[in-house]
Amino acid sequence: MSTENEGNYDLKQFSLIVFNCLFYVEQQITFSHLLLKPESRKKEIVCLTETLIEGVSKCNYELYAQLCDANMTCFEPESNGNLINGLQFHKFYFDNLFSSKHSTNTTIVNPSVHILGEDSACIAYVRLVQLIDKNGAPKTIQWEETRVWTKKSNKWKCVHFHRSAAKMQL
Repeated sequence: MSTENEGNYDLKQFSLIVFNCLFYVEQQITFSHLLLKPESRKKEIVCLTETLIEGVSKCNYELYAQLCDANMTCFEPESNGNLINGLQFHKFYFDNLFSSKHSTNTTIVNPSVHILGEDSACIAYVRLVQLIDKNGAPKTIQWEETRVWTKKSNKWKCVHFHRSAAKMQL
């Protein structure tokens, strides 16, 4: 066995990691044993964040709750500057405001991941949400977000996030 590529992932291994990431929640599997290098762990955090955002976009509270810690904290515009603790605040929006009949497209732009240890990471990114407004016109909303992930019982959970509306550019 050649050691020339030791520590590097070939396309087949990378495809397996991506495939596993897409089905992470449904399968309730962990694959951290495949992700020994920091770059691979960074990709895992990006994938988990994309999956969480997909849950929000599709109004899938079950998926959202599976990826978030029950005691997750957050600052977001809806909290009016207050620190929110737990998921109940978010469940209100899933139950009452989000509508699956309105399609949206969400893109994470320029994600930057900091691996803080074997079981924690932080990701910062810009989130673009494309939608059709009440007048039928296309609109894009931009958010600046940061999420903190930690591994609990060998599964990644979002334990904190901060979301701010991007400043208008002149």
